[in-house]
Amino acid sequence: MNPAGLKTNLHAVKPGHTIIVDTDAFTKKNLEKAQYESNPLEDGSLDNYS
Repeated sequence: MNPAGLKTNLHAVKPGHTIIVDTDAFTKKNLEKAQYESNPLEDGSLDNYS
């Protein structure tokens, strides 16, 4: 997933399940477009997923 996909679909993923992300897409510009204040790959908000 890219940042926008993660933002809109995270609610459908149960904790403990695996999320596949395109790490190259998590640029400052794309994070701003998806209205993230911080990078979810680095801020611990995805710690319940593998």
